[in-house]
Amino acid sequence: MDFYILILWAVMAVQVFVCPLTKVEESFNLQAMHDITYHVHAIDEYDHLEFPGVVPRTFVGPLAIVLMSSPVLAVLRLLHVHKFVALLVVRLVLGTVNVLAFNEFRRAFAKRFGQDAGRVLLLVTACQFHLPFYMSRTLPNSFALCCVLLAFAAWMRDEDNLMMRWLAFAAVIFRSELVLLLGPLVLQRLVREKITFFPSLIHGIGVSLVFLACTVLVDSVFWQRWLWPEGEVFWFNTFENKSHLWGVAPFHWYFSRALPKALLGAAVLMIPAINYWRRSSTFLMTPVLIFVSIYSLLPHKELRFIFYVIPLCNAVAALGFIYCWRRRNRSKRFFVAVIIGVCALLASVVVSSAFLYVSSSNYPGGRALQHLHDTQSPGSVHIDVAAAQTGISRFLQLDDEAWSYSKAENLSAEQLAHFDYLVTARSSLDSLASSHELVHSELGFDRLVRDPSAGFPPVRVQTVGKIFVWRRMQA
Repeated sequence: MDFYILILWAVMAVQVFVCPLTKVEESFNLQAMHDITYHVHAIDEYDHLEFPGVVPRTFVGPLAIVLMSSPVLAVLRLLHVHKFVALLVVRLVLGTVNVLAFNEFRRAFAKRFGQDAGRVLLLVTACQFHLPFYMSRTLPNSFALCCVLLAFAAWMRDEDNLMMRWLAFAAVIFRSELVLLLGPLVLQRLVREKITFFPSLIHGIGVSLVFLACTVLVDSVFWQRWLWPEGEVFWFNTFENKSHLWGVAPFHWYFSRALPKALLGAAVLMIPAINYWRRSSTFLMTPVLIFVSIYSLLPHKELRFIFYVIPLCNAVAALGFIYCWRRRNRSKRFFVAVIIGVCALLASVVVSSAFLYVSSSNYPGGRALQHLHDTQSPGSVHIDVAAAQTGISRFLQLDDEAWSYSKAENLSAEQLAHFDYLVTARSSLDSLASSHELVHSELGFDRLVRDPSAGFPPVRVQTVGKIFVWRRMQA
């Protein structure tokens, strides 16, 4: 591991410490890692059996991360260290796995296009916000990212069977939509006559069946029924077509908003590569364009659904910068292009820092619970849906019999009145005004507002009360 990959790891680690908490999309995998660590064989106590979510998810990823983290987690349990430290450990391990996978992709890219291009690829990625940020998030997409990066490395080295194995593993176990990425990569190899159709098809089906058997065997134990989690997710999103219930966006959204926001200065660096490295850019960008275009047909859109293509876009950006850098002394035009490229990367660092600052305000539920533990006496705590979705997980709960926690939904006012503390998004409790008093208001991100007095840039983050802690009054 060289100095440049350590830069990317450091960026990922800083993001973990600045934003250690997680949101609702990450909750299943995070709760699963907690339960595997602290409940082990007592599956009846696992969170997912009480709160299964809209669709089931696989335990393969959480199980793998806990196994890799187990030496450190065992020491933490032995010393009775707060579980919050274990949260940091599992996230850092997941992020490290993805950084190492990215380094493997970088090495394959550097072998094909030069070591300088590989180093620039790392620097471009480290200057961005979203890809390093997602590397440690406990999303299904983040578990799949490792496999995709290793598949890209194999693709760069013309190791086609290995590429198909990694993408099949990711598609069968973590994210079925990655079939849409595997397709263009295989098609490209077929067109270039690097592989033949039927042997590749047989190999792909064979390894997919093996991975299918693995996920069914593992997940049926944890879910206590026979199932293929990603198969049920695929059915929900495709045949039942219910993903639109979480919002829709126009066809062009990935191209016009999501990717420019994720790429930042790399989008500028891609321009000379597309102009001067046309063959290489076509090689790298064809799978990107096909995958994102097909995925754009689905109405519900989120950046995390297509962020696997960011490394390939960054690779094109690295080629663009290297092309100009090597010719900076031959032409004033290329010298100016290098200056513009450096400024674009510096601007990316500034914007990424702003994104990180704003993101740190997006977890009021978790911070409210931490404040409750720090300032109040032990008691029973009820956590409502909004609080649970904005940072609260079992890693934040104290292993103390004096504290008890409930996330039960649809409780009446009479039932809520029995709790010592309520952590809720409700700023007023008319029905409980006689029994509970407000003791804390946790601020969260609301919007960016123009403020000339803030200096440069003339904007500031406006926060408002998002989560409120109510305490039962003594009789």
